[in-house]
Amino acid sequence: ELGLYDVLVRAHTLQGLACEVPTETVAIYRLLLGILHRVFGPADMDAWHRLWQAGRWDPEPLQAYLSRWADRFDLCSPVHPFLQTHDKRVNARWAGDLRHETRSADTLFNHNTDDGTYTLSPARAARALVAMHHFGFAGKKGSKMQFTDASSTRMITFLVRGENLFQSLLLNMPRYGGDSDPLPNSGSDRLWWEADDPCSPPRTVPLGYLDYLTWPNRLLELEWNEQGEVTGLSMGPALRLDGSVLNPLAAFTRSTESGVHNTVWKEGRALWRDATALLASADIVRPRQLDWLAELAEEHDLPLGRLVPVDGYGMCTLGGKDKVYFYRSERLALSSALLADRACSEALVASLSQAETVGTALVRYVKGTPSGVFATLAGYLIAPQQDVGGRQPDSKDVDAMVLSWAGDGLYWAELEVPFQQLAVEIGDDLQAARLHWAQAIRGAAWSAFRSVVQGLPPTPAALKAAVRAQASLGALLKRVLELEEQETAQEEVE
Repeated sequence: ELGLYDVLVRAHTLQGLACEVPTETVAIYRLLLGILHRVFGPADMDAWHRLWQAGRWDPEPLQAYLSRWADRFDLCSPVHPFLQTHDKRVNARWAGDLRHETRSADTLFNHNTDDGTYTLSPARAARALVAMHHFGFAGKKGSKMQFTDASSTRMITFLVRGENLFQSLLLNMPRYGGDSDPLPNSGSDRLWWEADDPCSPPRTVPLGYLDYLTWPNRLLELEWNEQGEVTGLSMGPALRLDGSVLNPLAAFTRSTESGVHNTVWKEGRALWRDATALLASADIVRPRQLDWLAELAEEHDLPLGRLVPVDGYGMCTLGGKDKVYFYRSERLALSSALLADRACSEALVASLSQAETVGTALVRYVKGTPSGVFATLAGYLIAPQQDVGGRQPDSKDVDAMVLSWAGDGLYWAELEVPFQQLAVEIGDDLQAARLHWAQAIRGAAWSAFRSVVQGLPPTPAALKAAVRAQASLGALLKRVLELEEQETAQEEVE
C-alpha cells in the first residue's frame, strides 16, 4: 500500500494498480488522473510528448500541489476530511454499507454482519470511499431523499495500459485545458477538495473534466473508533449528473431509434465481443483517450508498438436494481491500426457481426437466415415424427433443452483466441485476417455442434435429430461465410 505522492513519484517503477475489486482499482485511477491533469495538463501534443520523454512524473510540482491541499487529503481532518461532507439529514450506518459486497449483511457467502463488529482499516476505507463516489447505486433514502447512480455505475470504464504505471496514466491523459477537452470547461473547473463546498454551486453539468472525475454524487462521512478503524458512516444524496454528460472513459452507441446506450458488462459475454465500442465510427462514442491516441498517431509517432492494450473495469448490474452480479476486469490487445484506419475498423466490425450472426442463429431462429441449429436438434429429439405428421414440440421444452446444452457458450469460447489473433493481424494483412477469422467461425460452430451431439444417447431419434441439425448448420455457414471467403480469395488473386 502506497500513499498518493509515493505511488505517483514511483509510477515509472510500478507495473500498475490492483485493489480488492475492479471498481476500486479504476476509481483510484480516476483519482490519480484528476491530480495529474491539474498538475501537468497537458495543454497540447508537444506538452504530452515532453511528459512521455521524461519517463516519470516530476516530483517537485506534485509535492507542491499535494502539500498545498494536505489537510484535505486527511481522512480524519476535523474541517475538510478527504472526499467527505457531513449530511445532517441522515443517520449513521454500519461500515459495511461502504462496500457493495458487504452492505446487504447477507451471510450466505459473506460472514460480515451489521452487529457493530465490522470495521475497516484506514487504507481499505479510503479505497472504498473513492469507489462509492463513482459506483454508488440509485435508490430512495426515506420519503424525501433520492440517490442517483454515480457516474460509472452501469458501464464499462476503459483504460489504455502501458509498460508501467507512469505510461498507463499518461496514455489516459488526453489534452486538458481547452474549451472542450475532454469535457466542456466553464473556466472554473476544479477537483472536489479544491472547494470548501463541493456541491456549490448547485449543478447537473460538471464545471469541467476535473469536476467530473471527482463528481460529488453523494455526501459521505466516516465514523471512527479509538483504534483508528472505521466503524460506520453517514451517506446522503448529493448532485445529480445530467444524462447528457457522457463518461469520457467509457464507450457508448448511438441509435436514432433508442438514443445513447452505455457499453455494459453482461453475464456470459466476454469483453472482446464488444470490441467495436473502441473503434472510430459514426454511431460509436468511444473513450476519449483513444481519440487522443489516434490524433497523436496522425501528428507524431505514437509511442506504442503495433498493439494497444486496453483494460475494461466495472461491475455487472441490471437497470433499476441496486445489486452487483459480478465484478470484472478484462484486457483487449488491439492493433494500433484500429485507432484511426477506417478500413481496418470496418473490417473488424464486419467480422464480429459475422460471429454474432452465427452465434445467434445457433440457438434460435433468425429471420432470413438458415438458423435455429440447436433448436432443430432439440425439436427432433422431443418430437421425432414432426416431419411426417407427428406432434410438434413444445417451444418451452425446446428452449429448456437448448439452454441445458450451453452450446453457444462452447462456440464463443472457441473464438476468443482467434479473435485475439484477428485484432493483431488485421493491421498487418487485412485480407488474410478476414479469411482466417471466417475459418475460425466455421471451426468453432462445428466444434460446438459436435460437443453437443456427442452427449446425445445412441438412438435412432438422436441420429435423425443430428442429421437434421447438421444440415441446418451447414446451410447457415454457407449463407454467412462462403461469400466472405470467396470475396477474400478473389481480392488476394487480384
